[in-house]
Amino acid sequence: MKTIGAAKFKEHRCAALIGSLRNKIKIRGDILTTGVRWSESSQVNAKKG
Repeated sequence: MKTIGAAKFKEHRCAALIGSLRNKIKIRGDILTTGVRWSESSQVNAKKG
């Protein structure tokens, strides 16, 4: 019997779970952002004071 580490097992299980959701969920909007708007000038002012 072949053995694998716990991390590798978890990785394979997660991949199988995500694969099983294919074509069953819809993503709306931009999934790579938090939705929080900011500007560089507000970041600079926050650091100053």
